[in-house]
Amino acid sequence: MNIEIVPYSHIDGLEFDNIANVYANTLSSTYEYQKRFVSCWVQVVWILAYKDAQFIGGMFVIEKWKLSEFLWTAPFATWNDEEIIRKIVQSYRTYIRKHFFIFNKLALGYGFEFHHILKQELWYTRQVGTSIILLDFDADAYFRSLRKWVKWGVNKAIKEGLYTEVVEQVTQKDLEDVYHLYREMCIRKALQPHSIEDFSALPSTKILIVLKNNEGEIIGGNIIQKFRDFFTLNYNFSKEEYFDSQPNNLLYWNTITYWLKRKYKYFNLWGVYIPSVDGISRFKLSWGWVTEVYNEYSTNPLLFSVLPWIIKFKNKFKN
Repeated sequence: MNIEIVPYSHIDGLEFDNIANVYANTLSSTYEYQKRFVSCWVQVVWILAYKDAQFIGGMFVIEKWKLSEFLWTAPFATWNDEEIIRKIVQSYRTYIRKHFFIFNKLALGYGFEFHHILKQELWYTRQVGTSIILLDFDADAYFRSLRKWVKWGVNKAIKEGLYTEVVEQVTQKDLEDVYHLYREMCIRKALQPHSIEDFSALPSTKILIVLKNNEGEIIGGNIIQKFRDFFTLNYNFSKEEYFDSQPNNLLYWNTITYWLKRKYKYFNLWGVYIPSVDGISRFKLSWGWVTEVYNEYSTNPLLFSVLPWIIKFKNKFKN
């Protein structure tokens, strides 16, 4: 068995089809979804395993600001062979250390059978869950079932004149008009913001919902990616000075009702930290529930204790 490390841009169409098919079959997903997911990232490196010139497994690495992330999936192999998985993970560890990607994480979904390999080769860091809202309800009944403070927030935002508008044909200018709000939110929360290029690099199956005040000024919004029968929250942002008006409550509520009317089956809010229910995790869990819990690993045992401070310092220095 030999391992190759190949930039995404160097993989031709036929080879990528082969990789995506093995990847989708291993993860019980679809080729179209996996291809769309991977191709929306511009800085991707593939770690590929071959035996007798036949592709047998691999994983991808997303490079951002010396931050290497392997998101929402796992090392995969044609036969789920433990030896192949271990070799791929060892190559990942070597690659990360060689390129000094100190702040890296590997997020593994439910059903991954080889957590013992990750615990042997890397550091276990924390558990994360995926919060899902199943859209199988009457909107009025669902609203009545929400927690009291959530309903209060929606009503308060409406009372103060906030409203949303849906942009179904999203242009580059639309994204540029809201990017600064997203970037300011990341800096405020000590997160590393994506570049405007990456922020705009989502597939064409995206919807922008903007939040405006009573003067028509954009003060927040979210970007949603559509799939067959579900949709996923990619970005959510709002101005800090409007927090007392509960802008995110109205954004979430209007997003849910918009897709409910269009007969979508569920809304993926992405990650919440387990067992923490503070901040954004608490907010998401107020609308949905955790349907999947997965583990995160890293080559750096101090990742989540020091990374927020590093990013906060970097953003302060940059600005």
